[in-house]
Amino acid sequence: MSTDIGQIDAASCPSGGQPPFTLADPAVILDRSKHYRYLREHNPVYFDETLQLWIVSRYEDVNRVLLDWETFSLEKGYHKYWGQGYLDELIAILERDGGGYIPDIISVDPPKHQRIRRLLDGAFSPRRLKLLEESFTASTAQLIEKIANRGHCDGMADIATPMTVNFMMGQVGLKDVDPAQIKLWSDAYQAQYSRMQTHEQMLVNAQRICELQHFTFALVRERMAHPGEDMISDLIRAELDDEANPKLSFNEIVGLTRTLLIGGNDSISTGLANMFVLIATDDAVAKQYYASAEDERKLIRFVEEAIRVTSPVRALTRITNCEVELGGVMIPADAHLMILYGSSNEDESAFACPMDFDPERRNIGQHLAFGAGIHRCVGLALVRMEIKVVLREMAKRMTNIRLGVPVDKLKWMPSVTMTMMEELPLIYDRRS
Repeated sequence: MSTDIGQIDAASCPSGGQPPFTLADPAVILDRSKHYRYLREHNPVYFDETLQLWIVSRYEDVNRVLLDWETFSLEKGYHKYWGQGYLDELIAILERDGGGYIPDIISVDPPKHQRIRRLLDGAFSPRRLKLLEESFTASTAQLIEKIANRGHCDGMADIATPMTVNFMMGQVGLKDVDPAQIKLWSDAYQAQYSRMQTHEQMLVNAQRICELQHFTFALVRERMAHPGEDMISDLIRAELDDEANPKLSFNEIVGLTRTLLIGGNDSISTGLANMFVLIATDDAVAKQYYASAEDERKLIRFVEEAIRVTSPVRALTRITNCEVELGGVMIPADAHLMILYGSSNEDESAFACPMDFDPERRNIGQHLAFGAGIHRCVGLALVRMEIKVVLREMAKRMTNIRLGVPVDKLKWMPSVTMTMMEELPLIYDRRS
């Protein structure tokens, strides 16, 4: 049961102490902003006894962690957090049934990181993104047109998920795969970050990840034998002027392909769904949305502000390489940190009136929803493009978008790191 934080005396919770709630509490998921504000004001850096993590909530501290990769390791944080509580057993299952344990290659630290990013440049080049926007606009218009006359839909199952899954499937050259299967694999993989899966759920999810890996092995081998004009083939062809290590290894290509299939759709579909809720529940935001839809500049800024406000990736983790002071608190070496992107993007010290939706704010591009520093999201331009296109094509065909259920009846998936919904009933009018 979550404590009423409004009744807690600030003096009883000094900085670095334990607040009267844990981020693992489902009640916190339902009212994130209130709890984030409490942490920033009273416990900006503290050790969460339930999660066994150091929690970092202020913009200044989160940004420092993101920029200082030498002190705060993403690679170590990823390994320690993934499958938390069951990691050894999960790895054993993957080794036995899934062809091996292949970590997320995007999350490596330097010097390996620079090589991977350089090899990814071709897959996210401006030229490719321009071509992608043309094809994505056509497929998005077709999908939304099919449901526009119904007057109701599930924002997750009918728009956000198929839109992003189908798009990414197209970019990796898949045609005859059920998007629902990709979503099942994606949910199983993301559950390893959720911090809230049971042992029984881990066993089920582990087998699904094994299926995903065998599928990915076969897909990469097929592209190696018959390369085409898709992102996997781009990764296979990518080459650096480096005699020792010029190309990606088979396992590196498998890891990156999995990232494209899973990471490339989950964060975008989650972001879209949260934006639908924002538009459906806030008349002022909705008014700005419809007014911006036909103006490229205004729509781009609307999307950027919506990303800041919704922050689909709620948090990720790091490991300290040495003892360090952060936010006035001494943190030991090998400590496991969780940095709250969502909280940092609502920090009053970084954004004036942060809870006001203001696409014209002067520092709109300084939010941390995509991270910062060397590990800033490699596909952020793709994310922005997809969200922009979906919102634009919806506004052409739908108006008066609203929730089909009371907001407190929305079902959120249990996760400390993502703000994902199980379903999103929407109702709307057809735009003439």
